[in-house]
Amino acid sequence: MAKDYRERTALSHAIINGQEHCAAMLLAKGADFLKGDSSNNTPAHYAAAYGWLECLKLLADVDPSCLKQENDRKLTPLSIAYLKGHYGIVQWLLDEKSEYVDINGTDSKGVTLLSSLLRYTDEDAQSELLERMQYLLSR
Repeated sequence: MAKDYRERTALSHAIINGQEHCAAMLLAKGADFLKGDSSNNTPAHYAAAYGWLECLKLLADVDPSCLKQENDRKLTPLSIAYLKGHYGIVQWLLDEKSEYVDINGTDSKGVTLLSSLLRYTDEDAQSELLERMQYLLSR
């Protein structure tokens, strides 16, 4: 299988670019979607990072365990989607695929989603911070 200098496959590139139809064709041809790149980011990580919910659903339909995979920094698709602000994906993962995600998971530094929210939130966005905290705590 051909890979780029970061060891990303054609499937990863299809996902990065939101090309759901190309990703579906590559999966039908047997593309390995559980194998990560040089940082152990899988196509599911890329779908979460770029906000492509339909691509993430496509991958999860084939094997939902892809939603549990961690990259080298111990980030899962859930944590990446949250950190990138793709709250539609976060909501789908927590509402529809909760058995495959860990809301209390920690990254390589022991940081949870809630603590990362506190760390990176803009001081001017207090109401948004409170809303996000309440959402996470309700899960």
